[in-house]
Amino acid sequence: MDPCPLWVLLLKKFSIGKLSAIEVQELASAAVKSGLESQCVGKLAELGACGHSPGNCHRDLVRKYFRFLEAPDPWEVYGPLAVKKGGHRVEQVTAIHLLLPHHWVLQAEENNFLKSLCCKDEELVAFWKSQSSCPQMTAELKKVIETSQPSQLPVPYLLHGDAAPFTEVDSIQVLSFRCLLSSKAVTQSQMLIAAVPKAAMTKAGMPTEKYKGKRMRRGVLWSVSGDLEWFAAEFGFPYAAANLLCPYCNADQCKEDSPRPFTDFRQTAAWRASVLSPSKFKEKFGAHPLFRAPCVTPLSIRLDILHILDLGVAAYAHGSLLFSIMEKLPGAVRLTNLNKKIVEAYDKLGVAAQKRIKHLSLSDLAESAEEYPCLKHIKGAKIRYFAPVALELAKEYSMDKAGKHREALAKQLVKAYQVLECSWQEWRFETFKKAVDDFMAHYSWLAANALEEGLHLWSLVQKSHVLLHLAEQSKFMHPSLNWTYGSESFMGWIVQIASSCTSGTPAEKLPLKAGKLSPQPFLVLVALPKKEKLLCHGSSAQEKESELGEG
Repeated sequence: MDPCPLWVLLLKKFSIGKLSAIEVQELASAAVKSGLESQCVGKLAELGACGHSPGNCHRDLVRKYFRFLEAPDPWEVYGPLAVKKGGHRVEQVTAIHLLLPHHWVLQAEENNFLKSLCCKDEELVAFWKSQSSCPQMTAELKKVIETSQPSQLPVPYLLHGDAAPFTEVDSIQVLSFRCLLSSKAVTQSQMLIAAVPKAAMTKAGMPTEKYKGKRMRRGVLWSVSGDLEWFAAEFGFPYAAANLLCPYCNADQCKEDSPRPFTDFRQTAAWRASVLSPSKFKEKFGAHPLFRAPCVTPLSIRLDILHILDLGVAAYAHGSLLFSIMEKLPGAVRLTNLNKKIVEAYDKLGVAAQKRIKHLSLSDLAESAEEYPCLKHIKGAKIRYFAPVALELAKEYSMDKAGKHREALAKQLVKAYQVLECSWQEWRFETFKKAVDDFMAHYSWLAANALEEGLHLWSLVQKSHVLLHLAEQSKFMHPSLNWTYGSESFMGWIVQIASSCTSGTPAEKLPLKAGKLSPQPFLVLVALPKKEKLLCHGSSAQEKESELGEG
């Protein structure tokens, strides 16, 4: 029996700090008095002796629903953090609390759900077979793989890092990881390592300390994901404004006498001869402490579709395409007419309402005539689903030469997205790479044509160039294995949790609070409405069903 939706909502709100336990009891009590017949909501109304002892509501709620949820004990390390003393920020060696990856693995093994958290043995066999010729493969790892039974093969993990604002004056850096091959939802597979506010970090950065745990299932950190800005801050990748803007080659954006312009997308482009070999790339970015771990090198850093294509080149392409079409529409209400055209295309293709972009305003494309159009304020997944709609619109307005290139560009983007939909075992690298190359060739022509005509359309940015390297990088692995959609959602939840902890909590103590909250009630409750078995960190299936099945 599915739990009562109100019960789920109240516990979710409690878990992220939106409601206190007292408020949960008050709302549940009001619902019962209003005639709601629900045993689980009735239990919430009984908290704190039916509200007569409000000080006990939190204790009763945690004992009732969260006593079986156990995360690993936070590992305490010491490092330099910025703390406030006398109203001033000073550097001080302070305890930092981390949830170490191998502690998560040990906890999962002890509670017999590591396999469920990761993947099937046959998937591991197929994955390591596909990685045998990858430059990242080492002789030591290859020997381990060849001499291991399927049930003992190392589990490949993906590390995701990013930073985001969580108050008006501070941002938080979040590190988390998951099994690369996990088919579970992010609510059931992503595990927090650390959440440290920027205000608490010093120039020394994130502290680390070596720790040896007991024997456990072997694992390999095979991929590191994030956006280009985080890679630049963490690993020394060039920022978008740098003259030499590409980490993988010597392409540049020098305006005068550029020897290797990054805007050259031809197969004979000069920058293609300067692409770094795997050994040179490891030498260039190998100074980070993370790369001291076995089998982890700069080659583990993976570009991802969400940041490079969906929120990058595709957003610019769709923005310029829509702006170009809008300029051709008659009447004084061209944007209104454009929105009508978009709805008609959606209806023709039968796209579900939840996958559609909202009605566009000018601020969603470009604030002024000097700004390059780009689809803004829209989720990456919806930009991806918009590709077939963009093709329909491009076909309708393909009368002139530029229109033909727009149609060809939209067709190649749809093709690239279609290839991405196949499973990682059936990955078609050559097809994807050709689609990306052809897409960027048409994009380049449109950008040059717009420049000749003095139009601010078809912007060429760092991501336009890096997309070609993403296609090359996908030779050994389907990009879907490194998708950051779930990781970014996970980060959003941690930001909510961090925001709810800020009242009266110094920045240096926030990692411990976030670590306590995130793996316990919150990540479990976001999965409650699902009919599949809940995967609670540290609790057995029988305990979960008996405790949560009361509703």
